[in-house]
This record gives sequence, structure tokens and C-alpha cells, in this order.
Amino acid sequence: MGLRDSGLDRQLNRHVQLDSVLGGRSGGSGLHTYNNGTLSGVKYAAYVGSGGTGCATAAWTCTVVEAGSATGVDYTSIQFDHADDPWIAYYDKSGTALKVANYVGGTNGTGCGATGSTAWTCETIDNTGTDVGSWPSLMFGPAGNPWVSFYDTTNTALRIATKGGSFGSQCTDITWTCGAVDNTGSVGQYTGLAADASGKIIASYYDATNTSMRVARYVGGSSGNCTATSWDCGSVDNTGTDTGQYTSVAVAPDGNIWASYYDVTNTALRAAQVTRGGEIIPSAGLAAVSPGTIATSQSDMTTVSDTTNKNDADCINVDAAWNNGVWGSGSEAQSNQTSGTNSILPAGNVLGQCTEVAFTLDTSQATAGSTYRFIVASSNADRPDKGTWRGPAGITAYATLTIASAGITQRFSKDTNPSFAACDGSSTWGCEAVDSTNNRGQYVGMAYDPAGRPWVSYYDSSATAMRVARYVGTGGTGCATTEWTCIQMENQAGRTTGQYSSIAFTKDGTPWVAYRDNNTTTGGLKVANRVSSSGTCGSIGGSTSWNCTTIDNGTGTGTGQYTSVAVSPSGAPWSAYYDNGNGFLKLAMNVGSGGSGCGGQPSPAWSCLTVDSSGSANFGSSAHLGFDGNGTAWISYVDSTNSQLRLAQYVGSGGSGCSSTQWTCTAVDANTGATGFSSMAFSTTGRPYVSYYDSTNTALRMAQYVGSGGSGCNISSAWTCTTVDNSAADGQYSSIAFDAQGDPWISYHESGGGDLRIAEYVTSGGNCTSAAWNCSSVNTTNTVGTYSSLAFDHSGNPAVAYYDTTNLDLRLAKRHINAGKPKVVEILSAGARSGRWDDGRYHLDNGLAPRSSTGDCNAVTNDMGYCGVANNDGFTDTLYVSPNERPFYTFGVTRSDNTSPTFVQWRGASDVAASTATMTLEVFNINSGAWESIGTNTSCAAGSGCTLIGSPSGTLSNYYELIGSVYWIYFRVSQAPSTTGGLFQTNVFMFAPTTDLLMRHGSWFDPSSQTADRSQPYFWAD
Repeated sequence: MGLRDSGLDRQLNRHVQLDSVLGGRSGGSGLHTYNNGTLSGVKYAAYVGSGGTGCATAAWTCTVVEAGSATGVDYTSIQFDHADDPWIAYYDKSGTALKVANYVGGTNGTGCGATGSTAWTCETIDNTGTDVGSWPSLMFGPAGNPWVSFYDTTNTALRIATKGGSFGSQCTDITWTCGAVDNTGSVGQYTGLAADASGKIIASYYDATNTSMRVARYVGGSSGNCTATSWDCGSVDNTGTDTGQYTSVAVAPDGNIWASYYDVTNTALRAAQVTRGGEIIPSAGLAAVSPGTIATSQSDMTTVSDTTNKNDADCINVDAAWNNGVWGSGSEAQSNQTSGTNSILPAGNVLGQCTEVAFTLDTSQATAGSTYRFIVASSNADRPDKGTWRGPAGITAYATLTIASAGITQRFSKDTNPSFAACDGSSTWGCEAVDSTNNRGQYVGMAYDPAGRPWVSYYDSSATAMRVARYVGTGGTGCATTEWTCIQMENQAGRTTGQYSSIAFTKDGTPWVAYRDNNTTTGGLKVANRVSSSGTCGSIGGSTSWNCTTIDNGTGTGTGQYTSVAVSPSGAPWSAYYDNGNGFLKLAMNVGSGGSGCGGQPSPAWSCLTVDSSGSANFGSSAHLGFDGNGTAWISYVDSTNSQLRLAQYVGSGGSGCSSTQWTCTAVDANTGATGFSSMAFSTTGRPYVSYYDSTNTALRMAQYVGSGGSGCNISSAWTCTTVDNSAADGQYSSIAFDAQGDPWISYHESGGGDLRIAEYVTSGGNCTSAAWNCSSVNTTNTVGTYSSLAFDHSGNPAVAYYDTTNLDLRLAKRHINAGKPKVVEILSAGARSGRWDDGRYHLDNGLAPRSSTGDCNAVTNDMGYCGVANNDGFTDTLYVSPNERPFYTFGVTRSDNTSPTFVQWRGASDVAASTATMTLEVFNINSGAWESIGTNTSCAAGSGCTLIGSPSGTLSNYYELIGSVYWIYFRVSQAPSTTGGLFQTNVFMFAPTTDLLMRHGSWFDPSSQTADRSQPYFWAD
């Protein structure tokens, strides 16, 4: 039985309607939007207590967001995003379209008209030519992306629009997707919107044909019963009266869905509690396709390599014949036989025949402390008087599942970190040459795949070719070390391809690389994506595992410099780039089909546009593309004529400062010398940060978007600019990224000493030019650090790919193990709970738990739902460790106080003896921000049981972090890297309030009183 424990999902809806009731901006305690009849537009009112302007009372401040037209706007809906900024959805009566306005602060807003507010950006989301947009309801999903439900008057249908919600097709605004959800009769008026306990979107609406109240639930895939098969639709109240107008839907803290609506017939307010599908319900599976066959027995395997017991048919030491089992993702296993006559589990045909059944469960609405039991039953209509479902004639034993009591909360994650030889500039970092043949390693791009492995795109200067390296741990080919696999992705004779490369991954894990082809006639911007076989790159001297496509060669060798690839909210790759022939900043967007084509390459899969070509300046060098937390596209770039750092923001319509009115372009900072080497990243609140080089002062600088009141920039007050480091000609080839705690880091080249350096934001007390930063050299021998690319792995550890100019090598530096605090994810989207990525358990950081295989789970397809969750591998959870990797498990435990004594014990095993590679138990000190060793083992033999015991030695309150109403404390178990690797396993992690307590049958007890203490967290074991 595979479990998907989602107890944290009760927190998913904590933002729904919360801010609109309790607070607004500027300390306000209330807010409202409305249609102002005089202005025929939208106004926003925020309660400020006193000193307000624009309203009838000074207790409020009223702002005209959009003045509108003669026909005006109607049906406003307001909500706050996760950065606490208000958004308004409304109906544009003159354009018969859905519009959305969001607060951006300052004066950088666009699209709200000449008399609208410049602190807001207004966008037309859906304007398909039909009358759409009335009765909108706006909300933000658990992942922070906006959703809007609304009515299609022309087609009498319910429509949904989302930015990054993986539903629908491209809207009028290309960053949004839209689709008709329900078009069965006249439906869709008076919509309401919320997210249920599992993170699924719920829409309530009125069915005018049947005069009833309906609900649609987004289920994904194609199994739904609505017009859009990714949704399930059904009537909630159809009692014969006219009910269902003016609906509103919300989710209670206990996960129950409630809806309110109007009963026209009885002129009454009605409310409905939407019946849940059960406290424990089937959920998306961990592996393979449902239904699938389990062809060999898994139940009695003693280790992951126990093929004898895996392939036998004894069914846990009972001599019997094997009958293929099944893995499924539904409570009812429908027949998968083409004839439809056989059930999914064939009937036994011999005595003593046995089988296995695997499935996954969503326990987000299970009752804490309760035990649930399961049986396998069959369904037929032979005896309707006995009921449809029947189990075995006699049941003496049940499969059971017990839900932990409230307050017994643990989290855990696991990972392996590549461990390289210590760098010459810092012992906390490891450095190694990845590719050291024939001058390889310029124009570097780096990204992590969904399995947590780094990939690097780079240029082979000797062969003038495009190359890609990926970390494989062991057995790699084509690189300077077998820890990596390197390939020549494209290598056309007589051509220069691979400069200005950039790499990113789409949601399905496909790598995309943008780069430049310098050929005079057919070169330009090129994009390649990895495929299984028969790739087109093979025909041009490269790899058949990649498809190579020329996107834009309108100006020959002048197109495709400074490429930057990123994935849009809809999951499509986009690339910003520089058209040197014209001096333009351009953008290419993969639209799948129906595209406008690009210069010289009319590919229907791509559309290209010129973002900035204003005046006679050269716009677009050092371009960097990214998407903020709301899914809005931004591009940082340089005006090399006027020596300015510039930012372009996609606004949909009404933009200014760019050649395209879909964008707003702003000059941010200028110096007497050219700025360059820009890199952009987004904070946890979705604000853009840009690192760049000040060539006049030979300094590393950073600009952060603040909306208004900024300082330190020479041009825009919407930004704050800071000199981070100017100690020794610093700042070229910078790359910026944010760690799990939301702090920025920057890698860069110090040209004075030729070093690779790192700047880490520390708020205060730092050693850089700015005391808010710590700066240190990582690699100092030779001239190193050009073309740096910084990224964090899924466990929060920083790594930098860069070029060694002296030895002409591609190199990578990675910190040995994460020194930061684990991040507890209190809001976890349903899509992230996947056995493929996190073994079905909660993880402490944004990271993933890697498996040894790139396929489903960790072994063969027949594992199906077992994966790491219930795989009987000796009752231990296992990490597969490649040579020269450091394995570690991280644990988080909650307590009701932060003063009681604390004692922990870990038991596990390793294929590497502790005398060869030391095992260490650590606790994180919140006060000092560092991990402290509280226990080591240097004697445990390979393959035998090992124990680590310890407790914090300092002031206990320094080790606890208050989150909500509980205290969290974090522990980590790791083993030093070895040359052989193997299995690293956790059997049990125990946490007790004192060393005097012992454990028996899963409960702690005090041996002096023999009283069980069931209020304390118990052990975690696989």
C-alpha cells in the first residue's frame, strides 16, 4: 500500500479571503472595490483610520484604478497575492472582456488609461471576440498563481483563466491560459472560486437551464465529466426551486467546502456543505500508468536487490502460485481488458494462488489518531438484495493505516551531494574540472533537472561546437571525470555554434538550450531540446538525443547573442536575445502551433517580437529573462550606447518606454562607463533583483525592485541600487540566485586577482563593500571564474559552473554540504506530492529526493505504487550513493515548548565502514545560524547496524524556531564521501524530551514511573 500523507494541506487555504477581511496596504484594516458610475471605472478603497483621501470620509483612501469608458466596467472581485499586493478582476463592458488589475506600486503601472492609477497595471486577459468576463471571481492557488472564473455570455458557459495553473490554452494575454469549463446548457453565471484541502480549484456557479447550484472541481488529466475533461462538474442543489444565483464558495480550516447562494423561489439565503469523497481517498499514483500489472512479487523482498524473493511465488513464505497483481489510482479498479469481460484482477485458477494490490491514498482529510482498515471487494449485480460490493466470505485480518495524533509532527528529506576536492580558496567548497579537453567551457549556463542533477551548457572553442554536460555520479563518459557525461550536442563543420548558451527545464523534465549559431547565412538564434532518439542534431555533427532548431536568422550573424532561456507559466520555453545587426532586444516564444514565425524561419511553433528598439541606442546585450511569482515576464539588459541598465516588464497592453506596447521598459542605473554582465533572479515575494558590472568603478552592483522610494540608482526611484563589492576590480560575469531562506547570492569574477568569488547576503556585519554582504574567494589559483553560472540544488546547496581561462577548462564549484537552516514547507501544492520526486513524504526544503534511476521510482516498473514509501527493503529507507558523494538525511521535529531537554538517536547502516568515512549527527543552532556536531561514529562496520546519539549542549531555546504555535528543531545525519559509495540507510530516527525516557511499542515511557508519555513524538521508520 503506497501512502501520500498530506496533512499539511489543511494550511492550503489560509490566504483565501483572509487579507480582504483583516488588512490591506499602508496599515489599512479593510478594503473594497466597486464600480464608480460617474467615472464608469474601477475604484479601490482602503481603510486607513484617518488622513485618507478621495473618499467621502477621511477614514478611507479611495483610488481610481481605471477610469474606464462610456460603457464602463462591472462585477469587480478583489484578492491579495502571496506578496500581499491587491489584484482586481472585473468586466470591461465596452470591450465585453475580462480584465485584471494588479497593484505594482510606484509609478510603473501601465494599461489603466490616462486617468487611471500608475500604481496599478491593467491587463485584458480574455477578449476572444465573444462577450466574456461578467461575474468574475478571483483567487490565488496554493502555488501563488492567479485563477479567475467568469461567465461567457455569448456561449452561456463557465470559463476559467489562470496564469501558470496548467489549464486551458493561450488567452488574449499570452501569459494567461483560458478555457470553457462547463457549456452544458446555460451555465456559468454568478461564479465563486476557492481551492480545496488538496489544492484543487473549486468553482461554484449558477445553472440557468436547470435553475440549480453547480460546482466544478479541477482534477487535471482527462477523466472529468465537464465540457473540459480536466474538470468534474455536478449539481449541488437542484430541489425544484430556483436556486444558485450569487454563489460564493470557501474552504473551512478542517477542509470542508462550503457554498452560499440565493434561493429565488423562496427569497432565502441557502448554504451547502459540499460532501467530501471520504476521509481517505485515492490520489494520484507514485509510478507507472493506472491500471498496471505487478508481474513479480515485492512483498517479501529483504533488500532492494533480493531478486530471489522478488521473483518467486511463495507470497511471504507460503508455497503458492503467483497471479499477476495490479497497481491503480482509483478506489474502483475497472477492467482493463479490451473485451470488457475480465476484471482487472483475474480470478484464481489454482488452490493457494496469491497476488498483490498497490495503490496510493490522500490522507489530507483523515481524522488524527484514527485507524482505518481496508479490504479488497468485488462489484457485481448478481444479488442486488445483498448490495453491489462484496468482500471475502470471512475476514480475520485487515490492512490498517493509523493517522498520527495532532502535534506528533515530523518532516524529513534526503539527498546526496557531489563532493569534490577542496577548492584552493575555501575549504568549505569543492572544485573540479568537468571538461578539460581542447579549450572547452566558455559561455556557461547551468540548471538543475527535476531529479536534482546539475546540467551545464557550454562552448567548445577548439571545435567551435555546442556541448552539454550532466552529472551522473558514476559511469559517465566524454568528460574529464566519470562523474559527468559530456556530449557534443551540435558540431557542424566550418561553423561556430554554442556561444551565449543558456539552459532551462520544462515541467516534464526536458532540457532546452538556447545558443548562437555564427554562420553568415543560416545562423542566428538556435534552440535545442532533448529527445529520446532520432534528434535532428545528429545530422549536423551532433547528438541524435537532441533536436536542433534555428529560430531567428533574419540578420545572419548579428542575431542570437546573449541568449537567455526560461520556462513560461504555461510550461513553454521562451528565449530573450540580442539582435546585434539592428541593436534590438528580442524575444522568441514557443507557442506549439499557430505562431507568427521569426526572422528567416517561419516556424509555426515559435513567435518572435522586438521588445525594445527605441531611438538609436543598442538595446539587448547581457539579456536575462525570467518570470516573477505572478508569472509575469521580465528581461534585464543593457543599453550599451548610453551605458544604462534597463528592465523590460510584460504588461500585456498599454506599455511605455519599449517599441512594443505589450511591454514597459525602464532605465534603472547609469554610470560613466558601460554596465554589463547582468543576471536576474526573483525573491520569495516575486520582486526582481539584478546583479551587474559597473565598469567605471570596476565594481559588482545589485539593483532590487522596490516599487517606490528607492535609492542608490542614478535613474529610477522604483529601484534601490547597491555597490556590493569594489575591493579589487570585481563584478564581471556575475550570476545571481536566491537560497531557500530567501537571501540573494552572487557569483562573479575578480579580474584583479583572477578569482572566482561569492557574495552572500547576511543583512549586517558582512565584510564586503556593503556590510550587508559577505564576500569570499572560492577558487584562486590561475585565472578562473569567467562565465560563471550560479544555482542552488534541491537541498539548498550553492554550486557555480565557470571557465578556467588559464587551463581552458570547464569547472564546477559546489559547497560540500548545505550550511543553512532547513526550510519547512507549510503550504505544499498537490502537484509536488509525487513519489517520483519526494518519495511521497514531506520534505524540509524545496528539494527532491533523488533516486538511482531516471525512470519511475528507484527500481523496475513492477514496483508500481511501492516506490520508496512502502518498498520492503529491510525496513530501512535507502539512499543510493555514488562514489565521492556525501549522503545525508535531515529531520525536523515539533515541540510545544523550547526549554525541555532533548535527546535524539539515529539507527541505520552504510555499505561504507564508518572507520573509512565518518558518520556525523548534527543539530541546527537557530541563534548562530550554523550546524553543530552532537555525535559521531567512526567504528561501525560496513553493512552492520550503526547508532548515533546526542543532544544539544547549549541553551535549548537557541535551537528552536517558532512557526505558528509550535517549535521546530532540526537534525541532520550524514556520512563523509568515499571512493566506493553504496547504500546509506535510515532504519529509525528517535526523538525524546529527555535521556531518561525509554521507548516500547512506539511510545516513550519513564522507567521510574512506568507511565507512558504518548504526547511526545514517536520514532519515524520506513
